Amino acid sequence: MCRGTISSALGNLYSSAALAGRVPHIGVDCVVIGAGVVGLACARALLHAGKEVVIVEKERSFGSATSSRSSEVIHAGLYYTPGSLMAKLCVQGKEMLYAYCRQNKIPHRCLGKLVVATCDEQIQKLHDIQATGLANGVHDLRLLSAEEAMHMEPALSCKAALLSPSTGIVDSHALMCNMVHDIESSGGCMAMGTKVVAVAQALVRGRTSSCMSRKQESIERSEDRTRGAEERRFNVVLSEEAFKGGESSSNSSFGNVTVVAADFVVNSAGLHSQEVAQIIQGMPQDKIPQRYLAKGNYFSLRTSFSSTSSIFNRDQPTTSSEADHSTLDRRDGTSIKVVASASTHMDQQEHEAVMMAREVPSDATSNTNHERERASTEWRRLFAGGAAPFQRLIYPVPEPGGLGVHYTLDLAGHAKFGPDVEWVEDLEYSVNASRGDRFYSLIRKYYPGLPEGALIPSYSGIRPKITGPAEKDADFLIQDSSAPGHGVEGLINLFGIGSPGLTSSLAIAEHVKEKLLVHEE
Repeated sequence: MCRGTISSALGNLYSSAALAGRVPHIGVDCVVIGAGVVGLACARALLHAGKEVVIVEKERSFGSATSSRSSEVIHAGLYYTPGSLMAKLCVQGKEMLYAYCRQNKIPHRCLGKLVVATCDEQIQKLHDIQATGLANGVHDLRLLSAEEAMHMEPALSCKAALLSPSTGIVDSHALMCNMVHDIESSGGCMAMGTKVVAVAQALVRGRTSSCMSRKQESIERSEDRTRGAEERRFNVVLSEEAFKGGESSSNSSFGNVTVVAADFVVNSAGLHSQEVAQIIQGMPQDKIPQRYLAKGNYFSLRTSFSSTSSIFNRDQPTTSSEADHSTLDRRDGTSIKVVASASTHMDQQEHEAVMMAREVPSDATSNTNHERERASTEWRRLFAGGAAPFQRLIYPVPEPGGLGVHYTLDLAGHAKFGPDVEWVEDLEYSVNASRGDRFYSLIRKYYPGLPEGALIPSYSGIRPKITGPAEKDADFLIQDSSAPGHGVEGLINLFGIGSPGLTSSLAIAEHVKEKLLVHEE
């Protein structure tokens, strides 16, 4: 295992250059900047390809920014322009992520999603989304009538819906923890609390001869895995961020400085990718896209009880001793105890209400309308004020800058709504409770039973966009030396990796690995 600040993480790699009074100089194959889910995935893929990898993260923990502030949704690939990197990597990444989660027993669930049209004008957009999904290789989509959709989800109100069965959710923290385990067990080093202050192009010994082919260089590098740091392409200057009381505890202007020499650099710094690119020697500044910050706020349902799991996760039992208990007040003044676990047993009244809501025929006539209304009333009574009103994820038709204020669940069965789109200038994560006013009106378009006062501010995340307000969302920008005007061989910049970055992470990593390894051929 190799994790800690740069000095502790790389202690076993120090060469004789790390003598008293001299700057440590270590040679590795690749430095990955940023330990979010994409950076971790890239490091893991390169390690599995036999490379020596150091991950540098300025925060004290991995995945502490965008990666831990998302909806945790595994996207199917419905929305993205056919032929784009987003489309390709999302669809590939979805399959890879489900397989990885199954193999490593990472908590996840394929719940399915309904994209809903709440007015007649939006129905054509559902057809358009379905066509886009089909073009991207998503072949399990199904258009539903309003009756079919509301039979599936009795609390729903819509004109039509598009069912995406392969959409799901994942425990993103457990996913990243497993990636960290993979990295450390493969010999990777994680330098936490460490900031990149400069990336210089080194004068590479043995590579200046025009007579030596890249193929020959690759062979020689393979034969000599212990070559010194002076033979690498980049010098990455790192500084330990040893903060105490808000000030650096080091007298050095950069803290405790370490230089890591590397053949390859992967800039996967997320919200800070532009900042990192600006300090890379030789990187044309006009090829660094402008950064736009799209903050997304989330609101959760006020929890008066949490019986969600009585329907959700019902095939994964837990013991009642492990679960939280609370009460549900009936209309007759009595109360029942509810266990917030998958083993919850509903009493007969609750069971009948749920089954009633599910069994109203989708082709209901006027003779059964009163049954549907009664079922809907019972459903809303049971699930108002904290429990999840839907079993599946519910998404409106997308809006500019995001996918709209949608309904998602976490693996504990807690319901949340969001994110909205708030264009901001600074990285600030507080949630303004007043934004909830707009949430009510947006959510009630598809969930009219949302009680007043049911929403409470939860958390926010910030998307690293490379297009601004009123502009069409840009594709992922995975930029290597083959990009026009780039010219820095061995450097890959990842810009604008917002949604579906979590879903695509493993596929992005394979894409990055292939781009880097082609330089050795």
